Amino acid sequence: MSPIKIILGGYGTMGSMIYDIFMKEYEKRKDIVILGAIDPAVDPVHTRNIRIFHPDKISFALEYKPDIWMDFSTPEAACANVPKVVDAGVKPLIGTTGFTPEQKNKLLEYIREKEVPCMFSSNYAFGVHVTRKGVIQVAKSLKSTPEYGSEYDVGILDVHHRRKKDVPSGTLDMLKNDIMGVNPDISAEVFRTRGRNPRKPGEMDLASQRLGTVPGEHTVRFSGPDEEILIIHRAYSRVPFARGALEFARILHLIEEPEIYTENNLLELIG
Repeated sequence: MSPIKIILGGYGTMGSMIYDIFMKEYEKRKDIVILGAIDPAVDPVHTRNIRIFHPDKISFALEYKPDIWMDFSTPEAACANVPKVVDAGVKPLIGTTGFTPEQKNKLLEYIREKEVPCMFSSNYAFGVHVTRKGVIQVAKSLKSTPEYGSEYDVGILDVHHRRKKDVPSGTLDMLKNDIMGVNPDISAEVFRTRGRNPRKPGEMDLASQRLGTVPGEHTVRFSGPDEEILIIHRAYSRVPFARGALEFARILHLIEEPEIYTENNLLELIG
């Protein structure tokens, strides 16, 4: 069986981490090969034998006929590059975060029109998606009261390193949507700031912190009368995100139907 051929559509923090994990854990298996990466600013002297293509030279990268385009770049770069990728029939696995709703919808619509299988998620760590299953189950089970709705107040906190640019994290949004999708009593999101802003029925409290070098931590809190349930996913490095992306690339490679897997249906693929 031929190896899965991957181009990294961004050689920043996540792209280089994916390449590191590939070299440590996958390269000897010979069932995956990373053909190169796209980056306008990487000095080729420091690329550790990986081909680096300038964004203007994407056509050269696509001449290597990759199976998967793994995009961890910026929303602007992804919106410019992914259409060229799907035009070539290459399956995109998109992990870029910070898209506006308009950017995301436009990009997904283009992919849908081209009928190319795709994955689009802010987080590919398997532990995050197992955590989502637990969060969904708890949210479904919350009791309600006639006067206030949910008997449990819900809050989500995301903590990431100081260099992360987008707030909140894409994973926080994913968890928020999971909860709101299964519990009709939770119908609004709130980032509380200074001043009088008392809690209202149906609200979910959201908060983000950017501190030090924290790779990623998400806490979902269900606070009820005299008890609470906490579900926490804590990453101690970016390795789970990189390893998960490579494993989801394996799954995407086997998909032939032109399905788009986002946070709404990605859980279907992990049982």
